Amino acid sequence: MVTASTLILQLKYLNQRTLSLKSRQIIIFAGIITLVLPALFLSIEQAFKQSQIKALEQQLQASLYSIIGEIDLDAQTISVSNAFLPPILNQLDSGTEALLEQDGQIIWRSDSALNTLAEVSTRKTQPGESLFFFDKQYWHYTFALFYDSEFGTRNLVIHLRQHQDILGAQTDQFRRIMLRWFLAISAILVLALAFGLWSTLTPIKKLDIQIKRVEKGLSSTIDGRFPKELTRIKEDLNLLIAQQDRQKDRYRSSLSDLTHALKTPVAVLKSSSIADEPMVIEQLDRMTSIIEHQLRKASSGGEDVWKKKVQVSPIADKLLSVMAKIYRDKDIVFTRQLSDDAWFYGDEADLMEILGNLIDNACKASKQQVSVCAQSNGQSDKTLTLLIEDDGPGVKPEQREKLLIRGQRLDTYEDGHGVGLAIVNDLVNSYGATLQIVDSPMGGAKFIVDFQP
Repeated sequence: MVTASTLILQLKYLNQRTLSLKSRQIIIFAGIITLVLPALFLSIEQAFKQSQIKALEQQLQASLYSIIGEIDLDAQTISVSNAFLPPILNQLDSGTEALLEQDGQIIWRSDSALNTLAEVSTRKTQPGESLFFFDKQYWHYTFALFYDSEFGTRNLVIHLRQHQDILGAQTDQFRRIMLRWFLAISAILVLALAFGLWSTLTPIKKLDIQIKRVEKGLSSTIDGRFPKELTRIKEDLNLLIAQQDRQKDRYRSSLSDLTHALKTPVAVLKSSSIADEPMVIEQLDRMTSIIEHQLRKASSGGEDVWKKKVQVSPIADKLLSVMAKIYRDKDIVFTRQLSDDAWFYGDEADLMEILGNLIDNACKASKQQVSVCAQSNGQSDKTLTLLIEDDGPGVKPEQREKLLIRGQRLDTYEDGHGVGLAIVNDLVNSYGATLQIVDSPMGGAKFIVDFQP
């Protein structure tokens, strides 16, 4: 059967896996943003640039055919009419130029090339051959031909070129437009992923908060609305909490009934004639001690999965006030160092049982001084250290372990450090804590109870 503690561990594991999944999603998304989108941006830019270069080649080729159609040869000269040339060739400094070469000499240039240094490419072409290439900041389209007329045949080479800045300006404009779109798309993706992560993780964080509230004793059930996947977990967890409470109540009731039922026969035996024998008296005392221990164990919450949060200082102050009245004849000086952030996660009755026994024993063994300290180490509010000291005779090292064994008592300390310490030790162990006895700077014994989460 699945227990509440097992389910808690599973939920914590689920939370860790979810956070790990979140980290992986962020890494994947960062990879998309930093790798895929820039690569897509560059590929689109290159595709656009290649399409521009192809379009430029076709444009220069069309201009070439216009020039061929306007060539006029007579017996002495060659001329080209501007009437039907593309307007960009007739515009001064337009960046697109045309040159006509014959026998290595430029015999004509377009109006757009009047203010530029006319240089023809050194690449040789054969008649009927065309070349398209980039050289010296210009895109070149060169075509060689034999031009036949009634005045003879001429060997001509037509050069068309366009400055790279024209193509670059178009590419830059396209890049700016595309960059704006890619930034907008990236922002939309970031928002979509953030919303997706938020909508996924918010219910899990909410469930985690509810579980912590139950652990701290601030709530007895897990409340709130959750998605369908988490609603089943919430219902199962609430069912296990309720089931555990019922089992705990049945266990305590049964144990309490049993111990109460045994008290009467023990009392009868103590009052009978057989109680005059020392061995019988010793065994009856042990039975009484065991019954009292089981009664305390039945009311203890040490084994509970869910523990309430109790502040230590009010309980300790109440006990010190009572002890001052009980031992007023000894005129004991009580020293208290009780931190406000010292909390006990368990039943208040258990805390009173632990502190009450330790302070009572310290008062019995003390000469005039008793010190009570409760503190947290600050790393977690579930850590608690209790220190109870006295200025009495103390406890010898070889007797300390024996003192915490049930049924054992140190005859040299009849006024203190009795069987109640064994009960305290059992109660402390039920919370997974530790009880130590060391020498106190005050001269007596120092009891250290350490609770760790």
